[in-house]
Amino acid sequence: KLLLLLKSKLKLFIVVIVITGSHYLHSPTVSLAHTSHSYSCNIFKNMSTKAKATLLASILASTGIVAFVHLNQIEEKEALRQGVVKDMERQERKRMNIVEQEQQDELRKRLEEEEKAILQQKK
Repeated sequence: KLLLLLKSKLKLFIVVIVITGSHYLHSPTVSLAHTSHSYSCNIFKNMSTKAKATLLASILASTGIVAFVHLNQIEEKEALRQGVVKDMERQERKRMNIVEQEQQDELRKRLEEEEKAILQQKK
């Protein structure tokens, strides 16, 4: 999923560069339908090395930020799910402890009644 997302973002970014960078071409008007790979290569050939480096850095930074945010979002969703699962387990343990406590209280009461009955029989 992440790779498809990055590919689509990169394609969109390249199209934007080609459209906005049309002043680098020899002809002043370039339509999106006529844009081809050879035009985009001409755009990059006419760019200075500093401009290419800046463009590459901005592409890499943007892609890195998008990827980081996307992965961070996935991790946060998983953490939230785990929190819900842990809460459910905690509630189940609490319920089981209450049931066990009630059973122990009932057994203690029976034992105390039996002890009283035995003591009364001995008297």
